[in-house]
Amino acid sequence: MFALTRSSSRGLQPLTAVASNGFNGHSRSYVSIATRVHRVTMFKMPKAEDQKRFLEQCRKMAVDNKRDGTPYILSMVAGPVEEGPRTEGYTFVNKTEFASMDDMKYYESECPAHGEVKKVLDEITIDGMMTVFFKPQATGGT
Repeated sequence: MFALTRSSSRGLQPLTAVASNGFNGHSRSYVSIATRVHRVTMFKMPKAEDQKRFLEQCRKMAVDNKRDGTPYILSMVAGPVEEGPRTEGYTFVNKTEFASMDDMKYYESECPAHGEVKKVLDEITIDGMMTVFFKPQATGGT
């Protein structure tokens, strides 16, 4: 796998080099998307006002998440689903990405910011939910 950078005449360098050196020489740590743990939770949350309240708490968690004083959620996206015939009643999705299974386990059991999200879930109408997590075996896109 290659990443577009300024390191070669073609602008490509092996992803392993990017992982150790960062993009374009930036020192920010980089975790390849293929090694991340992706966690997807889908909710059957029928009330629009509950979705709005939950979304606000997700936004707060995106800012407040910390482990050992440092943000540890690599990516978080959340929102109501688009209407369609394949939703099977799920109305809201939250997707988080972590550098390791250990970070995801911390999120699920110890993270104060995620604890606040769970408190909101106890106070709103949820008709069902499903959580899955995985490490990608295939990646692509532009």
